[in-house]
Amino acid sequence: MFSCSEKNVNPEFSALTISLDGKWIEKENRKDTIIFDTKLNSGDRTWFSFRSANEIGGYNRLFSTMYEFKIEDHKISLYNSISSCYCFSDYSFGVDGDQMNIGNFYDASREGKTETFVRLK
Repeated sequence: MFSCSEKNVNPEFSALTISLDGKWIEKENRKDTIIFDTKLNSGDRTWFSFRSANEIGGYNRLFSTMYEFKIEDHKISLYNSISSCYCFSDYSFGVDGDQMNIGNFYDASREGKTETFVRLK
């Protein structure tokens, strides 16, 4: 398990919380990228962009999609924008400084694993 900062992670990225804004890259293979950009948000809906150069679901090419997200305590709820069902799935989540730990939401062969992303500067 991983630890989370004492501060709440707020999708509105206010000054009193940890900011997720920016590019995060998967620490080990450096082929998966999550981009949080407040310009993607609309109303009370918050979004991030996900890109991967890994083979995912039998596709061996660049994979990119948008996820709507909600953060509460040590979990993140995600909705894949290309899904036909407006359904959210929960994954483990934590941020400590410039390191983010998130349950693998994009590769069925790594289901249940926690992935570590680091913020690009």
